[in-house]
Amino acid sequence: MGPSRLRRPSPPRACGRSRTLARHMPPTSELDHCLAQIRQDMPELRAQSVRVANDGQYNDVVIVDDRLVCRFPKREAHIAAAEASVALLNRVYERLPLPVPRPTEVRLSGRPVGSAYVAYEVIAGEPFHCEVWDSVADDDVRRRIVRQLAEFLRSLHSVDLARVADLPLPDADAEAWGTMYASIRARLFEHMRPEARAEVADHFEALLAGLDFTPRLIHGDFGTSNLLYSPTGQRITGVIDFDGSGPGDPATDIAALMSYGDEFMALLVEEYPVSDAMLARARLYRGTFALQEALFGIEHGDTEALAAGIEEYR
Repeated sequence: MGPSRLRRPSPPRACGRSRTLARHMPPTSELDHCLAQIRQDMPELRAQSVRVANDGQYNDVVIVDDRLVCRFPKREAHIAAAEASVALLNRVYERLPLPVPRPTEVRLSGRPVGSAYVAYEVIAGEPFHCEVWDSVADDDVRRRIVRQLAEFLRSLHSVDLARVADLPLPDADAEAWGTMYASIRARLFEHMRPEARAEVADHFEALLAGLDFTPRLIHGDFGTSNLLYSPTGQRITGVIDFDGSGPGDPATDIAALMSYGDEFMALLVEEYPVSDAMLARARLYRGTFALQEALFGIEHGDTEALAAGIEEYR
């Protein structure tokens, strides 16, 4: 497996912006550079419009003609993560009960940041944000949604790790969590009030003391931005963004679903074998999400992420 590292949960996905493309637009911006690269690699593609996702912490995401998603990694490490996730998806997609990205164009190896990307057909649906879940009034529909997500996690978590053992996937093991805590102490404690530092120390000590689990293949970022939903069909239509997938504690994927609230979790435990110990670990993982946001911000110069993540600890 790959080096021990964790990927922080993504913030909610923002809406994109659209505009019509000129036929010979010069590469005078990052977007135009991306489009020029796409046209060079796929001259048969007659792009008429583009949407740019505004959530790109790890990738610049360009959606061409509402049918092709092109993800441009922002850093060298993210290129490596994209290569691993492509290989992973090619090995497991047939075992998963919901649509996942099926790369049709992989232009990563040997390319610099800005020219490296992965393209796949758009999976229909909108981000399944908490307010979307809250708007679903029908009890049968709510149960169906939870059942879909539980079935997906059961399938993903049951993949034999031997199938992906040769891939450089991130390992969310005890060492990785310990490394994260050390980074939080070194980089974030100076921005916290004294009592918040003590609370964080207690939280991580409890988390590190309770890391007793059998590794499974996890999504690693199973949050609201990466689950797609059809308002008309009232069902989950796909799962995206597997760059953080690898061996880890399945409780981390459960933790990401806790944002939907207690009723959702009550339905989930009826469909997914969640033990009391797993729920306890999930709560501890969830308590690190804001800190992971802040740590990402300070490590990558993202002042907005830092401010959002550290706010409750100041």
